[in-house]
Amino acid sequence: MPKLSAYVAATSSTAGPGQQQQQAPAGRGGGAAHLAAAAPLAAGDQQQPRDAQHLGARVAGAASPLTAAAAAAAAAATGQAAQAPGLPSSSGGAPLLDQQHDAAAAKLAADYSKRLREHGPRTFRWPDGSLRPDRPPPNPYAVANRQQWAPLVQHCRTHGGDRAYERTGASLRHGLGVPYEQHEASMDSIGLQPETTAGGDWVGEVPSLEPPLQDPQHAFNTYYKEAAEAVFKHKLGRLL
Repeated sequence: MPKLSAYVAATSSTAGPGQQQQQAPAGRGGGAAHLAAAAPLAAGDQQQPRDAQHLGARVAGAASPLTAAAAAAAAAATGQAAQAPGLPSSSGGAPLLDQQHDAAAAKLAADYSKRLREHGPRTFRWPDGSLRPDRPPPNPYAVANRQQWAPLVQHCRTHGGDRAYERTGASLRHGLGVPYEQHEASMDSIGLQPETTAGGDWVGEVPSLEPPLQDPQHAFNTYYKEAAEAVFKHKLGRLL
């Protein structure tokens, strides 16, 4: 069965000069350097001081200003987020999302505020299936899986057709290709905790844990592997 690294390497090598994108590191550690280096996602990107209470004024004064309608929507979304009960607040010293991410971050905050108004505070699914208001401890296997698939997430984010979605989708949610401060601010605005630390490590990672894919009973080593081999051998069948 082809390896993920081989696929990403082959696809990157066939892309044109203008399509080459920076790949996210899959291993533990070294994440801080990558996140810091990925801050300027496009020419002209600028980091601005963060002030969640003055989003409208901040957007209006950006180097590449949003339209008046977008700025008004962003300001309204921030006002709703500040008034919604239970909405977490961010640290005042953290830098703002750059102008490319402002609209997406404001929409996430507005959607979360609407969720709070209509359904109450966020609850979390625990391993026993129950829903509780407190967060469960990190699942080391889930963390290891996210770390394993980080190159694929980064590859899909940077080799699509919608540049706006690529820069505001998985990058903010999983902390790939954006500075830690942007990832932290985005997660904080929707009531979640960052996936990584400021040093680039994955939250909840257990370094001594055996990689999930080395487990012979893992679904990728049983059902999916057999189905994939059948497809590669041009046999009838589907992965799903």
